[in-house]
Amino acid sequence: MVVPKSNLDTPVSLPNDGVLLHYYIQTTTSTNNKSGTMEIGRSGIKEAMELLQHHVKERSLESNTLKEFAKGQTTGTMREQLSTLRAYRSTLLNLSKNKNWIPRSQPKSNNHIMDSDDNDESPTQSSNSLKSQIGIYRILLELGLSYMTPYPMKRASESCLSALETILTSKGGTICHDIHESVVDSILGDCCLWSHRLYTLFDMLSFLPTLSVVLDKKRYIHATLEKLMEEGCDLEHILPMYKQSRENNNIIDDSRTTKGGGRENINVDESVISSHVLDAIEKGVQICTTMKLLLKEEERLLSHLTTNDNDDGDGDGDTCAKKLNDILMEFLVRVTIPLMRCKATSSDALNACAVTLGQLLSMIWKLNIGTTREGGKISQEVQTLVNCITHRSDADGVESTGLDSWASTTNVVDWKSLLRCLPSLNQVAIVKGLAATLGDDILSSTVVVDGGKKTMLLMDPIGTFILHVASVSTENGARLLALKGLETVIGRWRTILNTAIYRDGYNIMLEQATTLAREVLEVALVTWESPPSRQIDSAIPGLFQNLVSLMEILDRNDAVGVNTMDDLVCNILQQPSTRKGKYVALEALLPKIGASKLMCLSKSMENDASASSSSSSLVSSFLLEIGRRGNSSAAVAELLAKVFSMLRVELHSDAGIDICRIEQGNRKERRKRESERMNSTPSNTSDMSREKLEKESILLLESWYSLWAPPLAAALIGSEVSSRTQIASFCLPLLTTFVGGKGNRVNASHAFSILLDEITSQGINDGKENHEALLWAKFEVVKHAHLLNLIKISYTSKILASSIARALPLNLVCYSMFHEVPRVRLLALQSLPSLLFTYDNQQLSTTYYLKMEIDIWKIALPYAVKCSEKEYIVTITQILNSLIHRISETVADVQSENCSLLLNFVNNFLLSNLFVQKV
Repeated sequence: MVVPKSNLDTPVSLPNDGVLLHYYIQTTTSTNNKSGTMEIGRSGIKEAMELLQHHVKERSLESNTLKEFAKGQTTGTMREQLSTLRAYRSTLLNLSKNKNWIPRSQPKSNNHIMDSDDNDESPTQSSNSLKSQIGIYRILLELGLSYMTPYPMKRASESCLSALETILTSKGGTICHDIHESVVDSILGDCCLWSHRLYTLFDMLSFLPTLSVVLDKKRYIHATLEKLMEEGCDLEHILPMYKQSRENNNIIDDSRTTKGGGRENINVDESVISSHVLDAIEKGVQICTTMKLLLKEEERLLSHLTTNDNDDGDGDGDTCAKKLNDILMEFLVRVTIPLMRCKATSSDALNACAVTLGQLLSMIWKLNIGTTREGGKISQEVQTLVNCITHRSDADGVESTGLDSWASTTNVVDWKSLLRCLPSLNQVAIVKGLAATLGDDILSSTVVVDGGKKTMLLMDPIGTFILHVASVSTENGARLLALKGLETVIGRWRTILNTAIYRDGYNIMLEQATTLAREVLEVALVTWESPPSRQIDSAIPGLFQNLVSLMEILDRNDAVGVNTMDDLVCNILQQPSTRKGKYVALEALLPKIGASKLMCLSKSMENDASASSSSSSLVSSFLLEIGRRGNSSAAVAELLAKVFSMLRVELHSDAGIDICRIEQGNRKERRKRESERMNSTPSNTSDMSREKLEKESILLLESWYSLWAPPLAAALIGSEVSSRTQIASFCLPLLTTFVGGKGNRVNASHAFSILLDEITSQGINDGKENHEALLWAKFEVVKHAHLLNLIKISYTSKILASSIARALPLNLVCYSMFHEVPRVRLLALQSLPSLLFTYDNQQLSTTYYLKMEIDIWKIALPYAVKCSEKEYIVTITQILNSLIHRISETVADVQSENCSLLLNFVNNFLLSNLFVQKV
């Protein structure tokens, strides 16, 4: 069975299922009395049929709504029908707030929704209004429960029902409750008038009013369980066909159903059978999902079924409990366990069925053993079951459970044999389902494991088994489910530790939780390093976030006298630098511990170094990993940027400066404040004064940039060519992130200035002023500053311009044009447009700088063409093409006497001197 897809262009017929459709067909095909066979009472059927057949002569909001809905059914689309229901709901909400409110599309004389106590409304009008409301309530309720109704229409009808129920309830009586009971009777009755009862049962239990009706009476509960059992009674015969067909055809592979429903490596004989098996699995999952909605109300079911009241004539409490136990056991053995055992069941289906399995076992154990106050006894049964599933012990010699006693009295096969020898994926699904559904008191109970050691049930065997599969399994599906199972286990640990703080043995709980957290951390880091699939890789962040939340709880309770969060960070810092998970984990922890704490913990791990050098050691290790060109370079660079961005805020906060308040606003507002500050400076102010004013407005502390500038400068100078190229590509664009984003141009310019000065200083100290690596690093910094629009003729920070002039004077740039290393010559040519206007104290015209650039090109280009390699010649040609375009754009804006600039450069130099004469 396939649920109908939502097509907003296809209208929904009304009625399309249920009792109303049955009566509608009956009355339209009969020539006798059209309402003679209708159910008379407070079920709303008669009123609904009058509305559907337009027998309501008086105009009312409900009749108009249905007419519009029917109009959309014949000539419109579902979009128009949804719009009609939304308008009707809005009208109902306004009426519930203000009873004298009149819909705009309806005159006051025809308003039949007003309260009966209103003096402007006659008793006849009030009666007609009430009948219309009852009728449309029944219509919308059946529309929402119909299998044929698309999901958007179901939600729209439920919204209208909620608003309409408020109005009907305010008029007194139990009208809505009676309609709910009538609909539930029609679904659970022997003669079902619904096209797909299984899906209608799911919608009935999903809708809170009808669910409450089912839970209020024992006969409804038993009828629901019986109908679900009837729907799944054939599954235990269909699902084994998959295994038999594989054995008969000698199929060796263990291919599974994919998420989209397809399968691989299936021969012709098996594919005929597998279609029936896959349909049975789909039906079984729907049955289990529906059962899960009912079992979710476990406490209410137990309290209602185990009482001795006989208000609905269905026997005393003991009889009802025995009947419920029998039905649940039959459902477990004939529906849930076959689904869990079938190798064709997909991972998603196993997840859904395993939750139902856990709910069933929890209910059965409580009915046979006792309530949750005796969680210790139930925990022993859980331990026995998990050991049986995971082959950890022989379950034949253990004490019988409630499940055993039922099996012995009904001649059903031993339940343990049904759960043995399952694939690892199915095993993990069952144990994960138990961890998700059992109560906190059961999971926190103490059990005895091998060697007489006492431990919590959630720790061993549940947590230990899932952790083992996540660590060693080579099956991607089982490993992925195990990681999600660890997330479930950690979530249950958090709940238990938050609620059991005053219980005896709480310190033991903390110790076990700490042990589990460390083991889960190791699994997460190892899996993060080389995930076998994309799904497994995406599952680790959620697991780690839950792990961090558990660590915070352990920290608050001072688990085992150790700061667990600090211990977690230190463990991660001690991981090998090549492990990608190390940096992803630190990035996830950064918002919780802060950048200062991370630096402090890094410093404490460097006992032989000073505070500053240890912090620089952390940065250097990050830069070294980026330079290795591994798969973790991007993760390390992102972490480095976030660390120093956060550290900048923290250090300024320690200094009493709230930079968040100073830099508040969007990028446009910050640029406006920046321009106003610069424009407020008098034009006759000297360059030294302007530079002083810029420094006063900069929000960068020396204690902050001294942590990253020296190691970054050293990495750009002292590394291998490939390594420093990688570092420059990843780190230099992130300097704007260091200072709070691209909008902080002044601070970003200052950061580049600091780095450029540091590179120059280290070159002078090492005596390598003209060394290839030093020149390359300087030009690379200027290039990235230009790419980030920090260097422009229209505006360039005086601080950055001064640093460029000091680091790369014009004579050094000209020297670099003739350097023996081609990449230095190439960078020098690329950087010319960004360098020339930084040498003048006063800004000159664009033409002036172009003439200077052309003169340098005339000197350097002949040498560069002869001495550069082929791939560099291509890049030089591209740079030269860019220069010609800039000359063309400039010439177009200047006076006609300067138009010869382009012709002289192209004709006299490129064509005549360089090409004709040299050739």
